[in-house]
Formats: sequence, structure tokens, C-alpha cells
Amino acid sequence: MSTVRELTQRQIQTLCLVAAGFTDKEIAAVLKIKQTTVYTHLIDIRMKLGAVNRTHAVYLACCFNLLPPRLIEGAGRPRQWRLDGDWKDNGHGR
Repeated sequence: MSTVRELTQRQIQTLCLVAAGFTDKEIAAVLKIKQTTVYTHLIDIRMKLGAVNRTHAVYLACCFNLLPPRLIEGAGRPRQWRLDGDWKDNGHGR
């Protein structure tokens, strides 16, 4: 396997939200960026990790310990994702 190029903090945030099950539109809303920017981040992430799709990118990021451990251990989709990589349950289910 080729060496993994370093991901930016914003790319890691994007990938964490992908891992948590967020759609591109939801990621854009959380990060306060355009949906096309999310798409660009995902292309860059896949290229840096050598992934064929977003699911593969999450898998590789887990293998390379690039995602916060609490995200990997979390069950299901979070109620609210905080950008510091922590969970917050606001009591509102989806």
C-alpha cells in the first residue's frame, strides 16, 4: 500500500461526519460550507487515502487511526456532532 498523504483538519472533520452517516448536504450545513466544497473534500480524501469510494475512505481512515476513537466506538448516528470530535446527545431523535 502506498503511503497516506496527510489529511487537513477540515478533511478529517468531513470524513468524521461521513463515518457518522451524514449526507453531503448535512455535512455542508454542519461545517457551514457549500455542498460542492464537501464533494471536493471527499475527492481529495479519496485520492490521499487511495480509496475507491467514501465507504472505503472511512474504512482506510479507521485502519490508519485517522478518526477519533469515540466516533468509531459510537453506535449509530449521533444526535448532534461537535467539531471537537465529541458526541452530544441533545435528546432529539431523528
